[in-house]
Amino acid sequence: MSGVISTIVAYLLGSFSLAGLFRYLAKPLNKHGEIDGYADSLKDINETSKIPLLVSILSDICISALVVYLTKIVTNSVFISMLAGIAIMAGHNWSLFSKFKGSLGFAAMIGALAPIVSWQLIFGIIAAGVLLWITRRPGISLAYGILAISGYQYIDNGVWHSVIYPWILFVLVLVKRFQITRLQSNMLCYKNLGKLGDIA
Repeated sequence: MSGVISTIVAYLLGSFSLAGLFRYLAKPLNKHGEIDGYADSLKDINETSKIPLLVSILSDICISALVVYLTKIVTNSVFISMLAGIAIMAGHNWSLFSKFKGSLGFAAMIGALAPIVSWQLIFGIIAAGVLLWITRRPGISLAYGILAISGYQYIDNGVWHSVIYPWILFVLVLVKRFQITRLQSNMLCYKNLGKLGDIA
């Protein structure tokens, strides 16, 4: 029962993001033609000021980390705290308060990993950062970082669910990325069809 409650609460907390709030405060919300409301929110915030962007990213990390950490303390279960981490990232990527729209969830993923695999996360960030500096390819670098985290965790304790946990969060990022890419392709097709209709 505690696992179900923790998962529901984590999803609801993950659905709230300061990025969306900053956008509402910065200018009237206009979702016409948007691919994904929250992803565009970060772009708009970045164009307005760097400070709200940094605050929103840090808040996503801190909220995710705090929820997972408190779940771990209250339930005394690493497994349930991992479920909370998955739920809060799902809420971040498919927010209940934004018609199930959201971002890729990189910040939420870092926060969800921090209380479970702290030292491994630091190692993975360094590994991913080095590869990103060399290759300039974020996707491959992120996958390499997740591999480094899982490998370190397996060597450290060999607990299967804590080894798989980073990959589940990574899959949520991939699913969201596929969704956004697909929507972008569909909207591009609609725009091109509209242009052909105007010509005709």
